[in-house]
Amino acid sequence: MTRKLCLIITIALCLLSACGPVSVMPPEPAAPKERAGTVSFEVSAKNAVNWGKDGLPEDGGLFPAQSVPLLEGDSVLDILIRTLPDTENRSGYVAGILGLREKDCGAASGWYYYVNGEAPLMSAAKYYPADGDVIRFLFTVKAGDIPY
Repeated sequence: MTRKLCLIITIALCLLSACGPVSVMPPEPAAPKERAGTVSFEVSAKNAVNWGKDGLPEDGGLFPAQSVPLLEGDSVLDILIRTLPDTENRSGYVAGILGLREKDCGAASGWYYYVNGEAPLMSAAKYYPADGDVIRFLFTVKAGDIPY
């Protein structure tokens, strides 16, 4: 039994060495995404300022409303990360934007996003906006402090 096992291992090693080195080609770079339009994009932490959080602009405007590119296949999270790369996200859950993190202003505080004034019932990673949509990330401190 031991001789058969040694023979099998020897044959396998000979076959592997006879094949020579295996080269692995790097993957082709992804083609750049095509532009699909623009969206209005804004990030506000007004509620955190009202709560007394220091180090924020007086009006809470972390990223004033402006037009940003919408690329083919973009989710709301893709737009957020491309526009503000310092975003902290956990598998689609936005935990922090520009250093303001969930629970920084109490246990119930954190980020919500809205598209055209409505809060989608899915993560920002799964919502795909359309050309012309209005996307707002708003920081909440307590229930009812966001006007929608």
